[in-house]
Formats: sequence, C-alpha cells, structure tokens
Amino acid sequence: MSPMSVNVNLETARQALRGLWARQSVISDNIANINTPGYRTKHLDFDAYMAQASNEGATLPTEHIQSDGRRRMRSDQNSVDLEGEMIHLMQNALQYRSLLSQVNRKMDMYHSIVRR
Repeated sequence: MSPMSVNVNLETARQALRGLWARQSVISDNIANINTPGYRTKHLDFDAYMAQASNEGATLPTEHIQSDGRRRMRSDQNSVDLEGEMIHLMQNALQYRSLLSQVNRKMDMYHSIVRR
C-alpha cells in the first residue's frame, strides 16, 4: 500500500466523520425544536456532501443542509417527528462509532509497523 493511498483513505474517513458529526448536530437541532411552531425539519444530504468532498476536496457539511418539506406537519406547522429523529440519531451515532473504530484500528496498525 502506497503512502498516497493511506492518505487518501484517511482523508476520506476524516471527511466522512466530519459529515456524520454535522448530521448529528442537524438531527439534534431538529429534536431541540420539537415544540417550535413553524419549524421545518432539516437534514444533511450526506451522499451529496461526500461526493463533493471526494471530487473537489474539503467542503463544509453545512452547505448540504436542507429543509425537509416532504414531512407531514402538525397543526402548529412543525414537521419534527420525534420517533423518526431518534431513529436517525441512533443510526448516525452507530455509523460514526463504527467508522471511528475502523480508523483507530488502522492507526494502531500503522503505529505498530513504525515501532518495529
């Protein structure tokens, strides 16, 4: 494995972790605004973020946050579905932890190689 492929893999993982962190923040904001009249649920288009990050280099995940007009609204015009947001929160946290664990294993492997 060449040093360049290692850097590319770690850069991709860094961008993905950054995007997952931003998505966690968006989901948390949705949950925090569950009682805000007129609040529209937002989401981060993770796939679009990763595609742009891999093609053009670093971007801000916030560029890919959009209001979600597809959701059904309550009588107060709030579109937050608490159960759905909690599911997204857990899925995102699992993805983040899984990717971070993979990065840590890879870094441990590199450290053990360097120590030899």
